[in-house]
Amino acid sequence: MSTKLLVSLKVLVIQLNPQIGQVDQTIKRTWSILDKVTKSATYVKPDIILFPEFALTGYSFHARKDILPYVTKKDEGPSFELAKSISEKFQCYTIIGYPEEDDEQKLYNSALVVNPQGGQIFNYRKTFLYDTEMNWDCEENPEGFQTFPMDFSKCAKLSNEDSYNRDVTLKASIGICMDLSPYKFMAPFNHFEFSSFCVDNNVELILCPMAWLNSTSITDKQTLHNNSLLEAAKNKIAFALKEQGLPLAGSQGIYQLKIGDSQRTPRVPSDDSTSEYKDMDEPDMSNVNYWILRFFPFLYFKSRINWFKNSSLIESILGKTRMPLDHEYYKDGKHKEDTIDLLDSEEVIKDTVLEKTFLGTSLGQPWKFQGKNAILVLANRCGTEDGTTIFAGSSGIYKFNGKKPKGSQDDDESSLDSLNESVELLGNLGKGLEGAILREVQFEVFR
Repeated sequence: MSTKLLVSLKVLVIQLNPQIGQVDQTIKRTWSILDKVTKSATYVKPDIILFPEFALTGYSFHARKDILPYVTKKDEGPSFELAKSISEKFQCYTIIGYPEEDDEQKLYNSALVVNPQGGQIFNYRKTFLYDTEMNWDCEENPEGFQTFPMDFSKCAKLSNEDSYNRDVTLKASIGICMDLSPYKFMAPFNHFEFSSFCVDNNVELILCPMAWLNSTSITDKQTLHNNSLLEAAKNKIAFALKEQGLPLAGSQGIYQLKIGDSQRTPRVPSDDSTSEYKDMDEPDMSNVNYWILRFFPFLYFKSRINWFKNSSLIESILGKTRMPLDHEYYKDGKHKEDTIDLLDSEEVIKDTVLEKTFLGTSLGQPWKFQGKNAILVLANRCGTEDGTTIFAGSSGIYKFNGKKPKGSQDDDESSLDSLNESVELLGNLGKGLEGAILREVQFEVFR
């Protein structure tokens, strides 16, 4: 028989605007933010501090030679040393994204985890790569998505106990930015690879360092390869920044702090959300809603009842596998638009892991996550690079509560955005300012 534990964690997210060639300046601003955080009247010591993807180096490297001055081994270099110093100072876990070079000179987009004693306990390498990373020969994580344990002292209690005096080990997983999206933007959208992995493996703490773009970024290849179109698009971005009183690099040194308050992010339906690059202290709700959608297996959705009743459909899906990531299906744009594409190849089945859920539904439950809790922490960078790339900021903390909304009927529609009550928006930073958000999150786990 399992025992329910109540867990309380203090989670701090740092949002930065790192520019290439400015590592020392970014480190200096990091300490400035942390100093202001600790002087806040509502400050409490964090258990976890999460930084963005490539938190110190900047992101938009266009060739291997460009990134080589910034790559480091996993247990050395500015990112590791900063994380080690922060963990030792605050007696907490620190997670930071950085460019890694291994002993064979292979390059990775990685995130390292340092424990409260200053020791590195885990190093995750990004599994799904974005186009920019192809420019500098980034390798995919050969291990794929992974879990790892995080031990917390005096952060748990039984429901009949007054204080949090019990230790607890949580199952954690890291997803770096593109890991949340369909593989190479070619896999079927509704495979939800990373979030399905987290549900299937009972992950309780999901940590996501990111360099996610605002939709006003110039990503269209036709524009990028046409000088006149590119200049016109860059001028439009420069004008938008000027209207906000910002330089081409975006805001640096003006900090937004949300420390220990209980202000939650207002729920905004996808149809009403916008990615306009203005109101720097407000989150990019278009992206917030998209991030929530990418965690569909954690969301309440009424139609799962009907899927579950059709047991032959679920069995046919869960009895097969998704195709391995290097399969011909995904190469050279040959992928199909099929919702479900199943293979009968014994070789494929042997080399891949059988599905445990599809869209959050398992053979035993319409919604496998029902009755459980999980915490999602997203640290996304802000600012701009190259005059073409605008990052979305909007770092935030979320709780998936595993609950069917009160008063809802089986025929009620389920929103798949911030209106879905099975996700709690515990707070977000704005889209364009550096800063920090600190929240005490309380949730249940079973042991």
